[in-house]
Amino acid sequence: MIDTQNLRELGRSLVSSRRFADAISVFEKIRGRESDDVHALDVLGFLYYSMDQFEKARQSCEASLELRPENHYALKGLGLCLVKLGRIDDGIAALERSIEFKPDYFDSRHDLGVTYMDLQRWDEARACFACALEIDPARAPAVQRALQRIDELSAST
Repeated sequence: MIDTQNLRELGRSLVSSRRFADAISVFEKIRGRESDDVHALDVLGFLYYSMDQFEKARQSCEASLELRPENHYALKGLGLCLVKLGRIDDGIAALERSIEFKPDYFDSRHDLGVTYMDLQRWDEARACFACALEIDPARAPAVQRALQRIDELSAST
């Protein structure tokens, strides 16, 4: 039988090679062995979300948050899942809570900006992207593309 550490390494390798379905099997096995493994839950949330299984992703994020309520990563994932599941206000609230717990986390601010952009809430999207750019100037090209897209979309509405 493979020990849990080797399973983690296998799972990380499968995620890196984008073999998400196989990685889910591995991380579910880890979860079965260690029900309080927050990392496994976080990875499962990411994997299920990446495979458009938003309800399963939401469940993984919520299970992670039961173990560690201040988990900014799980809050970000939960927010994205809730938005995809049509619970927009709840999703935005979860993304904002993620930012409260870790204000310097680029991904939460960026993802909230994308959410606002999708909702055509242009000013809020711009503000999120501006904060994200301050956090990580190295990601300026991606942020600039998003801001250009906002300008294009907002001009046509």
